[in-house]
Amino acid sequence: MPLLIAGIIQDQGYFREHVEPHLNQTIRYIGPADVAGKNALFKRARALLHLNTIPERFGLVLVEANAAGVPVIAMDLGSCREVIEDGQTGFLVNNTGEAVGALERVDEIDRDACRQRVQQNFSIDTMVAGYEKVYRKIFELEAKK
Repeated sequence: MPLLIAGIIQDQGYFREHVEPHLNQTIRYIGPADVAGKNALFKRARALLHLNTIPERFGLVLVEANAAGVPVIAMDLGSCREVIEDGQTGFLVNNTGEAVGALERVDEIDRDACRQRVQQNFSIDTMVAGYEKVYRKIFELEAKK
């Protein structure tokens, strides 16, 4: 199965030692991707693998992938649980072995459900309403002091 790796290299030594030796015709590093580049990748992606070992505060690329109807396989760390609905819009995993198993099941994910969840939870209107709700609570608490 082809694997395209996109993004910036944050640790050149790690990349040279642990990634570069595995690159070939099937596994390719294509560099950073801008918005147009990500959209082009999403159009033909079977899944987005997001196997960071550092907890994300918010994984925008997870939402972008789901908005494009692409299931996400992500480490169950940080905000991934808030963004990905396990078994519905992708799979949350704890290690690479689980990620391989999830990749074998990715066709179980309804791509329309991915898009719908993004619309329901991460659209501009939904996000603004959520922020307004938080700010109202803060103002109410301040008024009670």
